[in-house]
Amino acid sequence: MSQSNSKSADTLRQGLVLLAVIATAVFNGFSQSLPIGGRTSAEISNQYTTFFTPANYAFAIWGVIYLLLLAFGIFQALPSQRQNPSIRRISWLFILSCVLNCTWIVLFQYDQILPSVFVIVAFLLTLITIYVRLDVGRAKVSTAERLLLHLPFSVYLGWLSVATIANISVLGVAQNWGDPLGIAASTWAAIMLAVATVLGMAMALTRRDVAYVLVLVWAFSAIISKQAATPVVTNTALIAVVVLLMGGAWSLFSTFRQTMVPGRA
Repeated sequence: MSQSNSKSADTLRQGLVLLAVIATAVFNGFSQSLPIGGRTSAEISNQYTTFFTPANYAFAIWGVIYLLLLAFGIFQALPSQRQNPSIRRISWLFILSCVLNCTWIVLFQYDQILPSVFVIVAFLLTLITIYVRLDVGRAKVSTAERLLLHLPFSVYLGWLSVATIANISVLGVAQNWGDPLGIAASTWAAIMLAVATVLGMAMALTRRDVAYVLVLVWAFSAIISKQAATPVVTNTALIAVVVLLMGGAWSLFSTFRQTMVPGRA
């Protein structure tokens, strides 16, 4: 491919990524204000009582996510980022994630819970692939890339990790799964909280990804608020928050120490 054709292809890719960000944010806003299907995502979630459902205020994090994604969209569209290999590796996957995001909203708000689970799992796997390709927390990048490229996907993946578990929990209620293996639903919620905490600690210890950890803390705090009448869930969530905050503090200390000691990688 000639240099001019390569430049045109990169410019087109940058434009499509920015368009995908804006279109997804606008679609999300309209889907909740109209709303699509007659009910918002939070209202559908509240229709199916699960012990993993957070308080409604937790969904405000989507505003933060879309602001971060818009910042990413603008950053990657800059002429200086046209040939950035990291951005090239994730651009088409990101566009796919936007399609999956909008598809999930439509399915979930039309109460199509089973199909929505398949879509959100595909959505999650796409974000995991982006996260791995960026090598978040390990790759040596500039401050601009850390804030405008890595941070948005840390927060995005953190919330999708929680949302996927919540969506599967909703499916269990919608399909009347009862108590699988004879384990009470509240206990299953506690188990899922523990699993998510282990994942969060893995991110803290291996990638020093404080943003991912703080998203889990936000979600678990909202679960404590919503599930106050269920001690096994609230106590587990409270322990999880404390453990994750400790992991996040260690990550910050470790990162600070590396920046202060010359020669440390």
